[in-house]
Order: sequence, then structure tokens, then C-alpha cells
Amino acid sequence: MISILIIFLLGAGQGLLASLFGLGGGVFLVPLLPLFFSNVSSVKEASFIALFCIGANCLVNVCFFFKKSLLRYRDLWLALGGFLGAFVVSVIFRNLSGSFLDILLLVTIFIILVRSFVKLKNKKDLPSVPKSRFLFVAGVGVSALSALIGVGSGVLTQMTLYFKNWYKTDRRTPVGNVLLTGVSLGALLYRVIYQWESMNLDVSWTFKVVLGLFLFGFISSFFCRHYQKKISQKLKNFVLQSLLVGLFIASIYQML
Repeated sequence: MISILIIFLLGAGQGLLASLFGLGGGVFLVPLLPLFFSNVSSVKEASFIALFCIGANCLVNVCFFFKKSLLRYRDLWLALGGFLGAFVVSVIFRNLSGSFLDILLLVTIFIILVRSFVKLKNKKDLPSVPKSRFLFVAGVGVSALSALIGVGSGVLTQMTLYFKNWYKTDRRTPVGNVLLTGVSLGALLYRVIYQWESMNLDVSWTFKVVLGLFLFGFISSFFCRHYQKKISQKLKNFVLQSLLVGLFIASIYQML
């Protein structure tokens, strides 16, 4: 009973972050899964489970946003870039030392955090819609950095859209879900090919947890995504900044 309640809370939280703020929820799920489930003994295993839930949930959200005309087919260049960036960079740099990645993570979070408190110079300008090649490059860049340092690509995506002043506020959450779908699929493919044998996950148990997280995340998204247009950029930035502060503190604690 307690396990079902935990799965419900985690799935609902992930669905809320994805549908309202365009975040995958990896920064929410990955630290908590090993804490509540003894079957998950490492971050690697936790991220594997989280990626399934995030990818499936964001894919459903993307279909909904297309139906509501909040997405265009050109936005799928982000998904393609995200897929390639997450998979290729993970393969190329899979042997980098953990200490180097920890330092890179800390520096990256600090830079993003500082920039998040700096107002846009062109804040009064109308948001622009980037060309397809810029979307592809942005997708590769965000997913590559996410794959290297482990920072949620959703956080990086939303900050990138805000810094570059791309898209209107109500379209940034749908666009974020597009990129998260590509990143999740690319990262999953990498883990299945290169890391599955080193994981100690029980297939039957993992399937049940993933299914539960997805279903509760889907239900949460279904009720929340209808209100994503009402989420102001100010509130979205506050949530992103809070997550970044938490990540920064956790990164320092991990290095000590």
C-alpha cells in the first residue's frame, strides 16, 4: 500500500512538472527512487526507470499539444537534435572520470543560475521563432550537456528558450516536451545497449513501477496541461531557479 502511494506521488509530481513547466522531472525522480525503493541501488538504475516514464509521458503531452495547435512540425527538429545529442555524446564520453563531470556539473549549474537572475536585454522585444537548423543545433547542445553532466534537459531547455527569447510563454512548455521526448529516447537507447548488463533491476518489478509511474503521471498531466497557458513566465522561472539552487547545493554536498 505504501509503495503504491509513493508511486502515485512520484508519478503525479513528474506529470505536473512536464505538463505545466515543460520539465521532464528527472531532477525530481532520480534522487527519490533510490531513497524509497531498495530495488533501485544506483543513480544509473534510477535514471533508467525515470527515462521510461519521462519519455512516455512527454510523448503523450506532445500529441495533445499538436492537437491543440501549440506545436508545429518544424519543432520536431528539436526532438531529432535531442535524440542524436543524448545518444552520441553518451557513447563518445562514457569513459570520462566522475570528478571531471562533477566539476563540469557545478560550473554549468552556477552559470545558468547566475544568468537566470539576469533580465533579458531584449525583454520588451517580441519573442521570435527560430529556424529549423537553430532548433536542431539547440536540441543537440542541450541534450549533449544534459547527457554529460546529468542536469535535466527540461531545465536547460526552458532556460535556453528564455535566454534566447524564443517562442511565446504558452508555447515554451509544449516545445520543452518535444525536446524531452527526443532526449529520453536517445538516452534510453544508450542505456539499453551499453548499460543494461551492469544493472541489477528485476524486469518484472521494473515494468510494474514504470507502468505505475506512467499511469499516475498521465492522469496528472491530463488534468494539469489544460492550465499550462495560465502559468506565467515569472512563476516558471521561480520553479526553475528553485530546482537549480537545489541541484547546486546537492552537487557541492556530493563533491565534499
